[in-house]
Amino acid sequence: MKYKYKIIPERNLVQETWEGQLSKQDLIAAFSQLSADPEWKKHMNVIADFRSAQIDLSTQDMQDYVHWVRQNDTPKFLAIIVGRTVDFGMSRMFQILSETNFYEDSKIFYDLNQAEKWIESKYDYKS
Repeated sequence: MKYKYKIIPERNLVQETWEGQLSKQDLIAAFSQLSADPEWKKHMNVIADFRSAQIDLSTQDMQDYVHWVRQNDTPKFLAIIVGRTVDFGMSRMFQILSETNFYEDSKIFYDLNQAEKWIESKYDYKS
């Protein structure tokens, strides 16, 4: 698993790129790394690009991950980009389990440009 992120404070935005096979532990470790960054602020918007990744979580792993995220700082708006139908399904499961709990809004995309346009419409420069 490879994880990179870029924080753009003036846009209240984090851009993430994921590669390889992902487990629950990978997701938790990456979020821990991001939230430890001094530029990270609670409720930043996130674009998470999983087009080069394979999300490999059981239903129980997904529920555990959602529970873990709920107890930590969470993004305000989340744009998830996937490249495979199976990853869309996994992302949709995450979205269903989490949307009513801690995200103001989230969407899943196959196209980076559409995701960027959507998240741009959600920018909150005051957060």
